[in-house]
Amino acid sequence: MPFWVCRISTAMLVDLRRADMQEEHSITEAELINDDWTACQLLAERLLPRVAGVIAPCAALPAAANVTLFGRRRAIDWESRPALASTIPTTRAAIGRPPTGLVDRVRRPTAAPPGSTLF
Repeated sequence: MPFWVCRISTAMLVDLRRADMQEEHSITEAELINDDWTACQLLAERLLPRVAGVIAPCAALPAAANVTLFGRRRAIDWESRPALASTIPTTRAAIGRPPTGLVDRVRRPTAAPPGSTLF
């Protein structure tokens, strides 16, 4: 499995790890990490025309964060400067397995959605 690193400007991202941003956008941390994605999807619909994406608490790993970018993106060489908002400098950092113990630390849903399996 490849692991990638990308360089992203946070200038157009909403940081939903911050309590003031959660309050401003009428969403709670519990909703951000819930197995039900409805509140997150509704917020994304409202934010999509105005921002490039969000930084949010990670539902799988406490104290970690996820970056979600809205819209299509194109990977460019790590050393390149993005000329378009849709381009992101990237590089493959490694090929391998998740670190030992990572899967055991990931939160698991209480029940698998129909047609899926738990890992």
